[in-house]
Amino acid sequence: MSLPNYPASPSIGDTFTVGIVTFRWDGDKWKSLAPANHEARLVDLEEYHAGDIRNFAIGDGSDETTQVSTWLDYLIANNVEGIANDNTFLINTISKVVASGVTLRGNATFKATGSSRLNMLSLTGATGAVVIDGPTFDGNNTVARPFEIKNNTSLTKGTVNIKDGTRFINAKNVSPATENASGCRIQGSFSDVVFDGMIDGVDNSLVTGAVSVGLWVDWTTIYFVDRTIIGPNSKIKNVKNDNTILGDADGVQCLAPTTEESTLTVSSGAYFENNKGRQIKSQVTNNTISDPFIKRTAYDGLVEIDLQYSGGTVRGAKIIHDGVRVDSVIGVTVRDTPDNPECTIKGNRLTIVSAGATDTREMVAISAASDTARLQGVNVDDNKVIGGTVDYMARVRIPDIADNLVNFNGNWAETINTAFIGTFRYDAGTPHLNVNAANNSCANIPPSAVELSTTTVGPITWSGNLNIPDYRAALFAYASTTLTNLTGDGTTANILFDTVRDDFTNGYNAGNGTWTAPVDGDYRLTIQLALLGILAANDDCRLVMSHPSGQLNVLVDLNPFPIVTSGGRLVIKGSAIVNAAKGDLVRAQLIISGGTLVVDVEAIEQSSFISIEKI
Repeated sequence: MSLPNYPASPSIGDTFTVGIVTFRWDGDKWKSLAPANHEARLVDLEEYHAGDIRNFAIGDGSDETTQVSTWLDYLIANNVEGIANDNTFLINTISKVVASGVTLRGNATFKATGSSRLNMLSLTGATGAVVIDGPTFDGNNTVARPFEIKNNTSLTKGTVNIKDGTRFINAKNVSPATENASGCRIQGSFSDVVFDGMIDGVDNSLVTGAVSVGLWVDWTTIYFVDRTIIGPNSKIKNVKNDNTILGDADGVQCLAPTTEESTLTVSSGAYFENNKGRQIKSQVTNNTISDPFIKRTAYDGLVEIDLQYSGGTVRGAKIIHDGVRVDSVIGVTVRDTPDNPECTIKGNRLTIVSAGATDTREMVAISAASDTARLQGVNVDDNKVIGGTVDYMARVRIPDIADNLVNFNGNWAETINTAFIGTFRYDAGTPHLNVNAANNSCANIPPSAVELSTTTVGPITWSGNLNIPDYRAALFAYASTTLTNLTGDGTTANILFDTVRDDFTNGYNAGNGTWTAPVDGDYRLTIQLALLGILAANDDCRLVMSHPSGQLNVLVDLNPFPIVTSGGRLVIKGSAIVNAAKGDLVRAQLIISGGTLVVDVEAIEQSSFISIEKI
């Protein structure tokens, strides 16, 4: 059969009818138009692959939701691989059940048209294999979720493979509903999810109460993903949320129930850039994050890599900050469930090209999520902060349990503002942290080795650390108000030093003047008192440290009057080395006899104080 006599020099959209078949010029070739009822697939002049989208849609700038939907129906019904190349296909909302899976290949773009809404293309009931290789899914800044794959009604686990070259762009939630925005969402029961594509641009700034996620691996009830792999060619960037929920504007969120053994693997070469809250947020128990590249040049953030269920390793991450900062570079949260999986943070590097308005708080944050979540098996090794300043190398929130243990070995920072290690408690009580710290170093000496806030630390193994002060449990407190008429007649007076300047033991109670030993050991205790009102009759002055066993350590014992200065003023000072067990209570007491109850303890320029240091 001879070919028809087609019009010369056609324009895009021109039509030509031969018999009962009408063809439309797409700028490259004449394509047959399917009948309106789409019961048949007509063949173009050029023989296309059976699953080629050009058998169904043109990509000529018109809304082709119906045509693309018909194409997908054909692929699903006939188990045919879909091919979509070159053109841009405008679609509204399409949802298809892909029980046996589906494969879409090619470099075409599926772009949202129509009014703002939640979804563009959703593939549901996916119990087979879903492969996406090359297309671009463009939310056109009107759709919150351009692409979703779900299997949340069946325990039969499918697979998802999103390959290099696939792109998800311009997801934006502009509706009033509090729905999360996501470039690519995968939810429910899958054995393996592999993502090696690109996500660029997710924005939920207009909707208070909603959050933004680049790649969202989600679960519901009993349906979850066993293994998620972020591939070496993946790129996830520009996820933001300018409303009040800054915290959830994350490049990746990988989520699963705490009761299940789910894994996240981030491959060497994976790239994350300017995801406002976190670059990687993991709520699974087994993590292997190896050599990702993370860049932040816009937006102060919360955490670059956040292991919210602890477990696994973060190794070799290369992180660059230029003019911005985060609260924590790497975060580890230990929970009661699962049962405290071990976690290693090793060989990661933060390079600060230029500082933000304030410094990054810590390179590594370790946190208990409850007062019963024991910190055990957490190792922080060989991490570096280059070219800038952090407040802490590591900061630890400690549960009220005695045997917490964290290891810090071989870490290096250029400048630390506050302390190499900072500690604070989860909730109440006086929790304890055991520390092994060896071969750490700092180019510029930090103010202290360990900062304690509402916690105690010990024992500490502290060896071979360079340019970091040795840790000493120490206390300095003083009287800021003169204590009047305490003694003079033989009365035993408990001395209250009401102002605490430093308490690295977290053991001093300024309300009753008692100090609690944080760990077993020897302590050097020094007390100085400036006394007023010494009389000629006063013939004995004793300054003692009382011990719960009833033992009294006498620091000073003298006849005060012969050595008083003018006005009955006498400064006494005594020191002793005492052995205390963890939990022992110690207090300073003054006894002056021979006169009347007129002797005061003066409070001028910290002249009356107590100092304790572990030796």
